[in-house]
Amino acid sequence: MNKIFKRTLYSLVALLTLLLISVYPAFAQSRSVFWNAWDVTIDGVDAASNQFRVTETHDVSFTGSFSYGSAYIELDRVEDIRNVTLSQDGRAMSQSCGRRAGTFCTGINEDGAFEIIYYFFEPITNGRAKFEISYDVVGAIRVYEGGDQLWWDAVPSEHYGFSIGESTIRVQLPTGYAPREEIDPVVTYGVPADVQVNGTNVVASARETITGNEMFSIRVQMPHNPDARKPSWQDSFDQQRAFDENVKPFLNIGVVALSALIGLGGLLFIITRYLTAGRDPVLVATPEYLSEPPGNLPPALVGGLVDEIVDLRDIMSTLLDLATRGYIVIEENHVPGPFGIGTTSQFTYKRTDKPASDLRPYEHMMLDKIFVGNAMSRNLESMRNVFYTVIPTLKSQVYDELVSEGFFSRSPNTTRQMWSGCGGLLLVASIALGVLLLFLVDVPVEGILCLPIALGVVGVAALLAAKGMPVKTLKGAEESAKWRAFEQYLRNLQRYDGV
Repeated sequence: MNKIFKRTLYSLVALLTLLLISVYPAFAQSRSVFWNAWDVTIDGVDAASNQFRVTETHDVSFTGSFSYGSAYIELDRVEDIRNVTLSQDGRAMSQSCGRRAGTFCTGINEDGAFEIIYYFFEPITNGRAKFEISYDVVGAIRVYEGGDQLWWDAVPSEHYGFSIGESTIRVQLPTGYAPREEIDPVVTYGVPADVQVNGTNVVASARETITGNEMFSIRVQMPHNPDARKPSWQDSFDQQRAFDENVKPFLNIGVVALSALIGLGGLLFIITRYLTAGRDPVLVATPEYLSEPPGNLPPALVGGLVDEIVDLRDIMSTLLDLATRGYIVIEENHVPGPFGIGTTSQFTYKRTDKPASDLRPYEHMMLDKIFVGNAMSRNLESMRNVFYTVIPTLKSQVYDELVSEGFFSRSPNTTRQMWSGCGGLLLVASIALGVLLLFLVDVPVEGILCLPIALGVVGVAALLAAKGMPVKTLKGAEESAKWRAFEQYLRNLQRYDGV
């Protein structure tokens, strides 16, 4: 019964989860807000104390059920927000953070913005209401000798993705401080707007609906007040703006140019290096085919010489070569399978009494690792978990033999590792620098992001070019051509039959 109950409970939970997932989008879409009007009035402008009064009037239509609203004011170019009042349909709300109906609460949110959360007197369902939010703004007027500036985001870009039908900004300047024609600009930002200046009265009206994340801001310049108080943030703001306007463009150009120099210069260096030092010597004549091996070079060296890579096949070919030359004997024994069904092959390697004094170092090492101590016999099964540990050393010794034979001036593997290592370091550096610039530090110049991209491009190019960078000597190129000609003969025996 317990198992049946658990299964039933899990099924109900899963069904409920699916039901919630399917219903939630429709529920979310059924709730929406539309501002019929979002009007802002700015008055009480006093440059001496650097403050003014803002009154926001919101005429809002609700679709769905709502019980509270919120407003946010960015404080990056504001010293303080004071004396907040709020009303709903002409009925004043009281300030309290108890989340009771008809109250509002203010504070600083986790993003550093001034937050106002207000709770409706009654929940509103598919209705309309008018809210008036008023507050004093302290330290937002920019003070300059040429004219003081009132710059305010009447409608911020964050209005939850809902649209605003109409918006008008009204600014009432103090007597004697009307904007001077062709001296004091009055400019709006965001949605297109019509601006009217009538003495100390400035009116800006949005020409169209404010949608999604659009904003509506105004900048009004007025004659300078000698007693005006400069806000605490203005000096650093002006310094940053001067940097952005006068220095930053040239730094961006310089960083982009440096990145282009690194990227294009690195690619050009890799290409030039390959063309001048990464290509095998050009042979005057090469045979089309050879019907006999061109020499007695061991197969591991032949494989490493032709494709410049010593792989496992080359290492294993040494076992067969040692058997062919009489140093070991390979015996195949057939043993019955499980329960006497079928047979399986088992290979046994036996050491002959032929001296190993004339073997190359990697061949001598292979014998030593197969026949440990005085052992003269070893089966394949006993080597499976041991022999692979010496393969890297055997490969390295084969590369050394290729250099000793004069086929390469430097080990092909060393050359590849050098280029791969440089490419890998550049790629890691580009990723680390990119993460640092994007997430961990404040980048003063956007163009610097081109630098990790350039390093990454060069790093990838070096990784791709690594395989083609090993270069043979003239002797190595000639020997490789002969062995390729013999390979051509073996691949086309019927074609060359009777030649």
